[in-house]
Amino acid sequence: MHVLIIGGSKGIGRAIAEKYLKEGHHVGISYNTTEPEYLSEYPKDQSFSAKLDVQDENEIPEFFKKFKGFSKNKIDIFVYNTGITIDGLTIHGNTEDFDKVMNVNLKGAYCFLKEVGYLMYYKKKGKMFFLSSVAAKRGGRGQLSYAASKAGLEALVRVGAQEFSRAGIMINGIAPGIVETDMTESVLGYLKTTKKSDGIFDRIAMRRLAQPSEIANFVHALSLEEITYITGQTFNIDGGYML
Repeated sequence: MHVLIIGGSKGIGRAIAEKYLKEGHHVGISYNTTEPEYLSEYPKDQSFSAKLDVQDENEIPEFFKKFKGFSKNKIDIFVYNTGITIDGLTIHGNTEDFDKVMNVNLKGAYCFLKEVGYLMYYKKKGKMFFLSSVAAKRGGRGQLSYAASKAGLEALVRVGAQEFSRAGIMINGIAPGIVETDMTESVLGYLKTTKKSDGIFDRIAMRRLAQPSEIANFVHALSLEEITYITGQTFNIDGGYML
């Protein structure tokens, strides 16, 4: 299979990429600031990577053109993993930060839905996954832009599934809970110093954070050829956080 992961240099994106690479698939990833040095551990003809800022919609078609050169115009699995958060109370926020979060988390997803959907539509086959968050349904104080962007992403999944399902394309969302990554490290560090971390674990039934590999394993499982009748859903991978 040919797999494309937007935001695959570290964290969940890296875990997903390595899961497919270890299974012998051809994988392409985008990165913004951190070059994916781990790709050197795999055969050169098995992977592709290129820098991409999804805020610039003009870069997206060019990036996708390069990936299609690598994959010989094939794409079986697409994962939109890139995302940012700029937290702060609404009264202290500004529209520039709000727009930046929306552009990365939602507008970029929309642009790729069109680009990837066009190619998959004529192949009459393919699966897309968009990484949401439990914040879409239970956003906390100071997370307005992030929560709103992820809620919009889940709407994109539902409508996209309706539009593309007749062409044999399955589109689903993945909503992780709190995952142990660079993105959450600073937040968790702050909670520990303020002795508020116990409150987080009290809300998680399994009493621990997720590992990136656990999200990757679920995405991979849904992409198996045997899974043929699930679309338009967003799955909470949260250890019971939403119970």
